[in-house]
Amino acid sequence: MTKRKSKSFLLVFVLIGICVFWWFRRTSKSVPGEKLAREFLLRKVGAEQTQVLLDQFRKNYWELYQQREIPKNYVLRIHLNQAILPVLAFYQVLLPLNEGDQETTIREIEGVTRLWILRTTRFFIKPLRFFRKPFALFRPGFEMVMKLFPPAGFEIDYLEKSEERIAFDIKGCFYLNTLTRYGIPALTPVFCAADEAMAELFPPSIGFKRTQTLGRGGELCDFRYCLLKQTEL
Repeated sequence: MTKRKSKSFLLVFVLIGICVFWWFRRTSKSVPGEKLAREFLLRKVGAEQTQVLLDQFRKNYWELYQQREIPKNYVLRIHLNQAILPVLAFYQVLLPLNEGDQETTIREIEGVTRLWILRTTRFFIKPLRFFRKPFALFRPGFEMVMKLFPPAGFEIDYLEKSEERIAFDIKGCFYLNTLTRYGIPALTPVFCAADEAMAELFPPSIGFKRTQTLGRGGELCDFRYCLLKQTEL
């Protein structure tokens, strides 16, 4: 891949990041995830009941928002407002609908979250498939993405950042800590599954492996991304 192509892709990546930031600012007064919640509820309970449940979803979200403990770090505030609180609000809607069945409720939310990840990340993950050496572009993109996981909320131990492998362990997670404070740490795997959903969009030459996560009861989250050789595909 030429340097010009590499720089062009990185520029597009930066522009996408700016657009995402602008979108967050623009939608700060709306309830994140409402469109997906509507789609799911329409399939589950039909149009008439959906509107009632969406009203409850909005009410739950804004109550959680008003009562939240505001992180000092701006990026962590985005994690809280745009991801954690919407999931909590939706959980509060679905749990009674599922007659208190937490396992079913969490499984359903995982499905909705997976769809959200696939829709929002496909624009900057899928294009990697069109480059001859996608891992060479994945590495600088990874550096940018990890700025969204600041030390104020995530304890990350980097083990390797080479031309063929990125390996790191997460030993402290803002999502798990926050959901534990809300009394529902069992919701954390919803966000663990989001990483796996994103990996579904990787080109065949980029591998993703993780054997444990904090949210699923592990001692840490062991993230491993690697360049797969032709013989490994």
